[in-house]
Amino acid sequence: MDDKNLDNLNEKLEKTITDTETILEETLNLDIEELKDKVEIIVREHPIKSVLVSFGVGYLFSRLLK
Repeated sequence: MDDKNLDNLNEKLEKTITDTETILEETLNLDIEELKDKVEIIVREHPIKSVLVSFGVGYLFSRLLK
């Protein structure tokens, strides 16, 4: 392959990588926002259960890290 073909291939690969990175970032950001909204709704509907679950998870993590 000559240098011109390699340069074209590199440009196409760079564009594809950049486009893929942009698509993945947008998808992940949407999923995180959606998850945050769902958790917020659950916590508002069941505040006492949410606090108890949080304490339970915190306790388990503290036991694991000792």
